[in-house]
Amino acid sequence: MNAIYVTYSLAMLLTLINLGSEVALNIITSLGTGALTCSYIVSISCIIRKRLVGEPLLSRPWSLGIWGLPLNMIGVCFLILCFVMNFFPQSPHNLDATTFNWNILIVSTHPIAEWEAEC
Repeated sequence: MNAIYVTYSLAMLLTLINLGSEVALNIITSLGTGALTCSYIVSISCIIRKRLVGEPLLSRPWSLGIWGLPLNMIGVCFLILCFVMNFFPQSPHNLDATTFNWNILIVSTHPIAEWEAEC
């Protein structure tokens, strides 16, 4: 029950960001969407790999049968498209600091900063 209270409290605090800056809230939600999409791509790709190699999947109450692999591949292709589209600005007109999608800057500089920290 404590985890629910902490999660709810953090979500409420994050929504207060909208009072100060709509741009900051857009950045946070955009980062969350990109991270969630990336996690879906990784997990479905692992299932595709297991299907291609022939390894058994975990036991489950139902299966897609022969349609499982093609549907997983279609799903990953769609998610890759969604992941790429997540980095485009909200509108192509009047592009300035408030309408720019800062997600691409944050996502691309994080691995560079991690690499620099290791060196």
